[in-house]
Amino acid sequence: MAKKLQVFISSTFTDLRDERQGAVQGVLLAKHIPAGMELFSAGDASQLEVIKDWISESDIYLLILGARYGSIEPKSGVGYTEIEYDFAVKSGMPYFALVLSDAAVANKRRLGLVPEEDEKTVARLKTFRDRVLSKSSRLVEDPKDIQLYALQSLHEFEKRPSLKGWVRPDDVGNLGPLIAQIRSLTDDNAKLKERAQDATAKPGPDLSVLDKKVKLTVEEQHEGGRGSYWRTTGTYEITWRQLFGVMAMKMLGPANDDHLRGQVGCHFTNNSSWLKARVLEHDWETVKAQFLKLEFVDLRYSETIAKSMALFWHLTPLGKQVGILVRSELS
Repeated sequence: MAKKLQVFISSTFTDLRDERQGAVQGVLLAKHIPAGMELFSAGDASQLEVIKDWISESDIYLLILGARYGSIEPKSGVGYTEIEYDFAVKSGMPYFALVLSDAAVANKRRLGLVPEEDEKTVARLKTFRDRVLSKSSRLVEDPKDIQLYALQSLHEFEKRPSLKGWVRPDDVGNLGPLIAQIRSLTDDNAKLKERAQDATAKPGPDLSVLDKKVKLTVEEQHEGGRGSYWRTTGTYEITWRQLFGVMAMKMLGPANDDHLRGQVGCHFTNNSSWLKARVLEHDWETVKAQFLKLEFVDLRYSETIAKSMALFWHLTPLGKQVGILVRSELS
């Protein structure tokens, strides 16, 4: 049955509007439910209790930490964002944090997007930031990074059977078999939890590589006196993000390796036939390795219509989500 997870997004507000929107879009693209407390004013103890209730009722806690420490709760002298983070961590709920890099913070200050805070508050932010970075966290540069990492993290959290989430009543159906199945798994529950923890402890792929550039050499088929031959026609530079945007929509169904290699070659040339252009084999192997490492694709041999065996590309669920996102950016 379809299960939607509720994600509580915690951050300061005025300096991180775009970053919060990026997180919300990432959660929605993953088909889950974002939750936040933008409508509640800081400084009210009753509101703090409401926020804690919202966190407790959520499945996952997401912290976005930027260039401000934020409003401080009068009684404890601790910032509201830090209180929310500590509450989530101590509650034992699944969480992850996205922290703006030093360069991103400096850029916000240069653009005048960060209100000034006193030295004591700035020191509190540094201590809090160091503590967050020592645990489950990633450095990010911009809202696009936040959107992608939210997608990736939720893809991993979906694998946890312990997360309850929300299920539509009409999706539940007859609960009898489900109850029986739960009872039969009771003895194995401890082992399943250990496996889930091991799986989530494994670091995910580093998506920052998407903005790095790769050089691809393309060769085209020509006709000569002794028949056809392949000749290198140029080397082209493209970011991994742009390249995956070009390839992803061609992999909504299984994509033949030779066919896809030719289609990418045609992207850089005037050839309209994938049989007449292709990426140099060495560079194509690099492309395969990169997208396998990012867990965007699976590669496996399958039987063709002609009853021969060929290598086919398949998008993973994460690859499909990221592919749709980066393709929309190219439109």
